[in-house]
Amino acid sequence: MDHSVAFLKQRDGLDKTLKLMRYVSAIAAYNILADDPSSVTGTKLRKLDKSTGITRKYLKLGKFLGNLKELRALLRAGEIASRTRSAQVGNRTPDLALASAATFANRLNIASQLAQLVYNFAEQLNWAAKIGLIRNKRRRRNIERWTSISELSTYVFTINVSLLTLWRCSRRESDARREFSERGRRKKDDDFGGSGSSPLRLFGFGGRFGGQDSETSSGGSDASINTSNTHTAVRTEADLHAVLKSLERERTAAYLSLTMDAADVSVCLGDVCGFDALTDPRTVNALGLVSATCGVVDKWRGTKV
Repeated sequence: MDHSVAFLKQRDGLDKTLKLMRYVSAIAAYNILADDPSSVTGTKLRKLDKSTGITRKYLKLGKFLGNLKELRALLRAGEIASRTRSAQVGNRTPDLALASAATFANRLNIASQLAQLVYNFAEQLNWAAKIGLIRNKRRRRNIERWTSISELSTYVFTINVSLLTLWRCSRRESDARREFSERGRRKKDDDFGGSGSSPLRLFGFGGRFGGQDSETSSGGSDASINTSNTHTAVRTEADLHAVLKSLERERTAAYLSLTMDAADVSVCLGDVCGFDALTDPRTVNALGLVSATCGVVDKWRGTKV
């Protein structure tokens, strides 16, 4: 119950719930009215579909300001990251591939937030057209078309962000496993290699494993996965499991986002280009249901209680 309350308190959580409700009612209305065009239940479900769509647009009023705030945060984060890369951080050499990917991801997110800002602002005009504040038919068609185009542009960036996230997860998982293996070999050599090993060192106390490795760990790799961007060495099997679990959550979120974006892109292409196969109500409703389900699952997993 606490999770549900926290989920529905979020604007995005409520929006995804309404989206799921909309497409479930749309599919039900289509099937009922196909059998009985005069069905009262089917008519009510169709009205629920339309009213839910308008409500979702109303919920997006002012959402472009959130994109503006995120854009400001990303710009500041990019400046801080560039200053950090230019400074020497001890004697640890950063992973150039991951550092370049992080820079590219920051710029990609900036472009994505800009595209979403334009789309969310256009959605306000689309909402005004839907409720009748804008009556000119030609103007309403133009608003709907340009809203679909701006929405389509957002997916160009969000899909690339998801693909880059999957690449970074794969790279970090490999680095984490390699660091764990290297630490195991170094510890074994330190404990049993050479003569004069003390009992304390045989049990892993003191020596290199207890001190020096914390400063020179993973020279050249970014295997330490941490959401706070701090370096946490993979010392034990428990550390490795924690890293892999964190990466699995991030990877699942990226897959859900990719599936949702693919479904939404198909619907947008149908609106913009007028493809018959993508404008069929059954296809639109099916794709919408897939997108809504992935969106609800993703937001539910990301909700903190």
